[in-house]
Amino acid sequence: MRILSTVLNYVLPLVFRAIPLNYRKFGAKGVCVGYSLKNKNHECNAEVIAKNDVSRAHISPEIYQSTPQFMKVDPYDPVNGNISMRQDLLAWKLRNGRVYTNNLKEFYVMTGSNLIVEDASYKHFVGGSARRNSATNMRYRYFPVPKKYRGRTVSLILGGGASTNIGHWLMDALPRLHLIDEVYGLGTIDNFLLQGKDHGYRSQSLELLGINREKIQFLDERIIHIVADELVVTSHPRGILSNIFPKWGIEYLRTVYRGCDCRCSNELPAKIYISRKDSKLRGIDNEDSVVKFLSLKGFSEVVLSELSFCEKIALFRGAEKIVSMSGAALTFSIFCNAKAKVLEIFPAKFVHYVNAAICSQVGLNYKYIIAGNAQEESAWSAQRASISVDIRELEESLAGW
Repeated sequence: MRILSTVLNYVLPLVFRAIPLNYRKFGAKGVCVGYSLKNKNHECNAEVIAKNDVSRAHISPEIYQSTPQFMKVDPYDPVNGNISMRQDLLAWKLRNGRVYTNNLKEFYVMTGSNLIVEDASYKHFVGGSARRNSATNMRYRYFPVPKKYRGRTVSLILGGGASTNIGHWLMDALPRLHLIDEVYGLGTIDNFLLQGKDHGYRSQSLELLGINREKIQFLDERIIHIVADELVVTSHPRGILSNIFPKWGIEYLRTVYRGCDCRCSNELPAKIYISRKDSKLRGIDNEDSVVKFLSLKGFSEVVLSELSFCEKIALFRGAEKIVSMSGAALTFSIFCNAKAKVLEIFPAKFVHYVNAAICSQVGLNYKYIIAGNAQEESAWSAQRASISVDIRELEESLAGW
């Protein structure tokens, strides 16, 4: 498996860069940035939904200072304890527009005349998300003939995060539909293209928005190259470089999924402990002891992947107290009622402010525990390894709740 992984991740991309297959016809010939595309020619139109939209969240100095440098991408005001993000929100309609990717870390949106739409493309680096001009450096030279889609087509081909992780799906994919709906209306879209497998929650979340399942297509291929009569793409909901989920995105999801309570027939607990038994990353070594202690406090253990998309939302909306290892599950704090209480458990070297910022904007009572050995771990290993939780510290954190 390791040899196969090396070939797929390193050898093939190098080969693809060297092979000039269809390069003259489909290779990138230039770059367009933001407003430069607005109504300039018949092949492209950019609509501005908002300019200089600002989101702010309050987080503790300890969380910001403990965040690994590669995730510390938003400015911090130590006087007020706030982080902030400013962005422009656009939607583009590209005549004969294309999307190309051959890995999960980057994707390129191009016009019919082979210009990269930089603000709608993405390239991930170890040091953070895509920065200005990073998405223009497309050196790949392998271009299979693109698959043609008729009509108006929305691209949700967004790389590994939104393809495999429910937290990224909530923050980086679904809010794009709000921007598209504002300009064109979701009812006018003929195709919704998604990268990777369904995983259940993705099709469920789209169908709840009134999107016909027949319009949803999952492209589970390593090399994706598509062209559409009209390709519709948007700005990145969290901006070109931010870990803050914006206020407008939170309000949109809370609004469009408010009916999930009615669709959920199961009786759901008010005090919940989110277990990561369904994940190979960031488990809790002494979870039996944690569950036993929390059960005495009235908490119920929940494995989130066992619930439908609506049940997940209803669970968090009705929750009064939530305890969880840091992870994608806590993104559902978006749907909590104000004043609900959230306790996030961090590995010592993988502290971040993503969920803290959500809780701040929703108005939740947020606490955290930092566990594990900060001297022995790296951020990379802490993101993956299991830790033990001190039951005494857990009890102290819950005191007064």
